[in-house]
Amino acid sequence: MSFRLTKLELREVRIPFRFTFKHALAERREANNLILTVYSDTGHAGYGESLARPYLTGETVVSAWDDIKERWWPAVRSLAYPQSLLPTDALRPVYQEADEARRTGSYGGVDIAIYDLWGRVTATAGSRLFGQTPTSQVLTCPLGGGGPRSIKWISRASKVAGFRDFKLKTGRPDDELRLRMAREVLGPQRDIRVDANAARTVEESLAMAETLRRYNVSSLEQPIPAGDVEGLARIQHETGIDVMADESLCSREDARRLIDADATKLWNLRLAKVGGFTGFLELLDMAKRAGVRIHHGVLVGESTLLAAAARACSGLTDFAHVEYGFPEILLRVQPFRGGPGGIRGVGRPLIASAGLGLKPDKVVLDKVTVRKLELEG
Repeated sequence: MSFRLTKLELREVRIPFRFTFKHALAERREANNLILTVYSDTGHAGYGESLARPYLTGETVVSAWDDIKERWWPAVRSLAYPQSLLPTDALRPVYQEADEARRTGSYGGVDIAIYDLWGRVTATAGSRLFGQTPTSQVLTCPLGGGGPRSIKWISRASKVAGFRDFKLKTGRPDDELRLRMAREVLGPQRDIRVDANAARTVEESLAMAETLRRYNVSSLEQPIPAGDVEGLARIQHETGIDVMADESLCSREDARRLIDADATKLWNLRLAKVGGFTGFLELLDMAKRAGVRIHHGVLVGESTLLAAAARACSGLTDFAHVEYGFPEILLRVQPFRGGPGGIRGVGRPLIASAGLGLKPDKVVLDKVTVRKLELEG
């Protein structure tokens, strides 16, 4: 038996943050996301979320809205989705079009919504969406990009909360002081890595290597601007410190270039930038064949919906690191109920509900919606 899509509800939402979040490429005070609801002829509904990031795929909220309406909805509504098979094969041609056009941010929300819908139609729990065994995950604590006082306070609080894995935003003149502060508070055993968000040059990154080794930094994420694969390879090979690709990795072509150059030991895969579950699975397979380890990342401003989608990936591989966006802390209101949680440093498997297991809070969702569109199948 197969099901088909009958309607799409598309919303642009704005959800204020409790505090400003800043890194080298952006400063954000609110989440400006797209929330999608897809309905099937079985009477079920599935939910997805798209985040547009110009510095990643070149997409904006406006272009993502138009692409969903004019490209992805017409493509996915014409497909039949067998209940006996994951939507992967049905969706792959649409994902490939989005990947080649570098429109994976807009497509990702559609993709996630259809997988969620499939799970609800087939009564498949999100924790076993891909047939994997549910596992708990050690979650990363973001130390942020603030000054030494902030780093000291967050380090102390997160250590008490039980976190064992940490990420520090760098790209400031006082990076060494901030890194020393974190290591002194956290001690020698806890994992610390740094993320420059493309703020450095190759030469600056090479010069920083000795400091990173001194404080036992496990990896250096996206030290230089995206596109300079040769520069990443040089940093990787000359420093011996594991380099992680993030802004340099959004598509299969990006992945092929990184592999061909033997540029990095780690890839940061984020559902919202690589094309949802279908893109995540494609790049995960490429990484496994190339011997690249995977860091499962998130984008700032993801709601509990994308947090649940990320948690549904637990058990797919032995992730080097797993991030959590802490939407309960960052966002002032939650458009969905039933988020996965993880504020104590451990991400438990999703509850045994069908699909991602979330329910929309219609009052909140209406309150944060700035425009809405309904399209029939």
